[in-house]
Amino acid sequence: MLIYKQFLLFNKTYLCRMAQAMVFIISGKQGEGKTSRLIEVVELLRKAGKKPVGFVADGSWKDGLRDSFTIRNIQSGASTPMCRSTRVEGWQKEGRFYFNPQAIDSGNKWLSQIETHKADFTVVDEMGIFELDGKIWHPLFQRLLDDAHCPLIITVRESIVEKLIDKYKLSAVEIFKLESPADLIAESLLNFSTV
Repeated sequence: MLIYKQFLLFNKTYLCRMAQAMVFIISGKQGEGKTSRLIEVVELLRKAGKKPVGFVADGSWKDGLRDSFTIRNIQSGASTPMCRSTRVEGWQKEGRFYFNPQAIDSGNKWLSQIETHKADFTVVDEMGIFELDGKIWHPLFQRLLDDAHCPLIITVRESIVEKLIDKYKLSAVEIFKLESPADLIAESLLNFSTV
């Protein structure tokens, strides 16, 4: 689906292809429940007959700190360990985590098939400090923005939302704080998809 913006000129309605995909951001603090809220929204979109494609990052805790993340395809349920705080041979160190190159490949593969799957929404959980430095999901996200096949739903820590908007020069964005109920977020996304 190509994304168009409707505008009125001389009492006629025109559709103009958007230069960049619409981005819906679910924002909250670290470990506060952004992924859980995203999963709720995805389920509501499915119940409404929409087809979201992408992945969520399920995290685990150890001694009060994030210990690891596993990415999970929201369509197939397939999962791949994404990163750990402990060293793993062959994984790339970024910050305090070691990233699995196979997980990055999986995420890219899952989202390279958006047109094939006729997706209504693309889901990326989460965009963070590594992407601000041009790493991990940065190339994928930039491509998704530029291709503008369908709206994007992403999660972002509230402390870096503005930096992310500036970095990617997001011109079509709507931000939902974590306090926003899932049904309200889903309703807003559904309203956008019917324009």
